[in-house]
Amino acid sequence: MSSLFTDAAELRAYAEYLRTEAQEFETIRKYVHATACDKGGFTGLLSLLQPGVDVVRALFDETLDFGKSKLEGTATAVDATAQVYEDVDRAQMTIFGGLLK
Repeated sequence: MSSLFTDAAELRAYAEYLRTEAQEFETIRKYVHATACDKGGFTGLLSLLQPGVDVVRALFDETLDFGKSKLEGTATAVDATAQVYEDVDRAQMTIFGGLLK
């Protein structure tokens, strides 16, 4: 008998954790927009750098969107896996219940 088992509730808890972490990407985005990409002090010759900062911010936003979508996709897949485990367990219980009658 194998000592390996899967707890669907733990899988669902992990999926929820992934969703929580994906939401933290918005906190990072707000910080970057408010602090890291602040162009308020770019005067004179430094004003030439403002378009570059805009490009970096846009790339960073795309990277955050990509990472967030991957985490959310993983969370959805983990939820689906938990459902499959529950369905298989239920089917096996039905089969074994029928054998014991």
